[in-house]
Amino acid sequence: MRTLFILLFTFSFLIVKADFWTQKANYPGGARIFSVGFSIGNKGYIGTGFDLFGDTSAFWEFDPGLNIWNQKTNFLGMMRETAVSFVIGNKGYVCTGGDYDNFIDHVDLWAYDPALNSWTQKADFGGSGRGSAAGYALLGKGYVGTGVDQSATQFKDFWEYDPVSNNWTQKADFGGLEHYLGTGFAIGTKGYICVGTDHSLWPLGNNELWEYDPILDLWSQKANFGGIGRTEICSFVLCNNGYVGTGTTRIGNFNEARSDFWKYDATTDTWTQVASFSGGVREGAVGFAIANKGYVGTGFANDNFNFIEDDFWEYTPDGLCPTGLEDLQDNYLKFSIWPNPAIDKLLISFYSLPKSTVSVIIKNSLGEKIFSLHDQNMLSDLQIPVANFQSGIYFVEVSDGKNETLRKFVKL
Repeated sequence: MRTLFILLFTFSFLIVKADFWTQKANYPGGARIFSVGFSIGNKGYIGTGFDLFGDTSAFWEFDPGLNIWNQKTNFLGMMRETAVSFVIGNKGYVCTGGDYDNFIDHVDLWAYDPALNSWTQKADFGGSGRGSAAGYALLGKGYVGTGVDQSATQFKDFWEYDPVSNNWTQKADFGGLEHYLGTGFAIGTKGYICVGTDHSLWPLGNNELWEYDPILDLWSQKANFGGIGRTEICSFVLCNNGYVGTGTTRIGNFNEARSDFWKYDATTDTWTQVASFSGGVREGAVGFAIANKGYVGTGFANDNFNFIEDDFWEYTPDGLCPTGLEDLQDNYLKFSIWPNPAIDKLLISFYSLPKSTVSVIIKNSLGEKIFSLHDQNMLSDLQIPVANFQSGIYFVEVSDGKNETLRKFVKL
């Protein structure tokens, strides 16, 4: 009897620790493919893409705590699919993409501010118009590159967007061949572009992973993606690991959508297969992470029924995520600091500007005061030079005299 109890207890423990997917409220904007998705704070956002009715301007916010969607201000750019999105500070950005009905390759960049529920057009992408590019945010800047336009020109150029100067700067070309229909994500201080295809491979996809170092402006090839090569894949970053899955590949004379998911550990440069996406096979889906959960939804279920989907799923990893650089408190004074890690400057962005004056203090890991600014009337984002700070961990304290919020950042 005691042996049976131990076996049952051990089995239950394994079940609790295993990773799994849970279906959440369907995306209310309608079934679609090739949308953009990103998260800001504790909310997720989905918009643009292709659906059967042609109206993809609606933009929706997901609240994981309540499992509800709220419609927000429509995306103000022209209709598009296969666009790129990234998040810097407390704003989400949508860039490039194609209008395949009207043969338009877009270059415009739009920023969404959730505090104001508004869109603002920013400087056009530095390269030529395209869709199916890859991008991510890293160290307070946005990165977009690769892709293909509607004249079948494929690209490997790579560009950096600075939200402070609102300018694009061309960086070292992508390390692989001209490339499109891959996915991009960032871990720590490095960016990654994974899988995709080029004209020589089409309709097959490759299984390559390339790492970008923004400080050295250098690409390095890393361990190949753990699954079969593919395109139209999605990804998110969770617990300081990259998660890549779904997509489509060529099997014989047919394209076949996939449901497998893989975890990339940048520290060991290894891939591990995790629980397959429970929504079934999928291509052109959206992926992002909120807190310690991943989310995947919409896309094309290229199976015997050929459905475009509106379902939405939550991924729970095996074990707990480390807290890393997450906020230590989250109360009345809501703000973000970026880039994190920081190199030469640190920006403080308030989700809504405080009605009273605030004081800002930066302390090192020993509790020594390094920087202070008192009774500041916050009219906009605050930029603090940190180039002369020694490398290490620092704490930002913001107070209005009644409330105080603490954030942690790393100076490289």
